[in-house]
Amino acid sequence: MPSNLRQRLTTAAATLREPGTPDPGVLADAAEAIDEALAPNGWSKLRRTEPTAVSKLSPNKSIHMERSLRTHLHQAAEAKGVALSDLAEEGLRLFIAGEYLPERPQRAATNPDERDSVTLNVALAKDLRDQADTRGKELKESGELDWAPKTVQIVKAYLLHVLPMSTAKKAKGK
Repeated sequence: MPSNLRQRLTTAAATLREPGTPDPGVLADAAEAIDEALAPNGWSKLRRTEPTAVSKLSPNKSIHMERSLRTHLHQAAEAKGVALSDLAEEGLRLFIAGEYLPERPQRAATNPDERDSVTLNVALAKDLRDQADTRGKELKESGELDWAPKTVQIVKAYLLHVLPMSTAKKAKGK
């Protein structure tokens, strides 16, 4: 049996078109492949197996944060079966459409060099990042906000909005 989702779906489609009764094992794998494609984040798994996907993938955007926050985001996204890049893209699209406004970030009490700071990388298309930055500037210029949200701030706020940390974790710094 093929291992990647695209190959399994291609085999499933060919098998289902064949006349007669297919092997039950092949049908079971076909059903699993279809379920996997339809599950949350299934489209992302399929998209990443496209032969030309490597050249089409969006460049990474680095977001600096404390290690405990990055760990939380990775674990929470995995538990929900979603990719952080997909959530980041969703947040930017909602912001651009006017359906999501991030809270203004608080200034860190300590120097970033003194904290356990790490980088979270998310794949985001440059045109989407540019649209979000433009929208942020427009919101400030119009007086709707007293600050101009930037891509990194929007993404970080949105990730915390959909994958919130518990109060206990925030208090412990975990």
